Amino acid sequence: MLYPVRGVAETKTYGGTILTIAERIDEDLHATPNGDSNAYGIIWACVGEMPFRLPEVVDGKNYRHFGRIYRIYASVA
Repeated sequence: MLYPVRGVAETKTYGGTILTIAERIDEDLHATPNGDSNAYGIIWACVGEMPFRLPEVVDGKNYRHFGRIYRIYASVA
């Protein structure tokens, strides 16, 4: 399955805080060991397929969504 996983920050660029958030998401998802399980199932692998960027303006404020689209291989418990 493919999932967009991203951070959102009020900013006009894709650097600084939003970049730090995106990097942390990537580190955390790739740190998941094969066969990690919880009450819902087992995560066998998680691979970042492509970057995800989305600019947005809400009530005159600039927001940036930044992360990756991940392919997650899992089985249901």
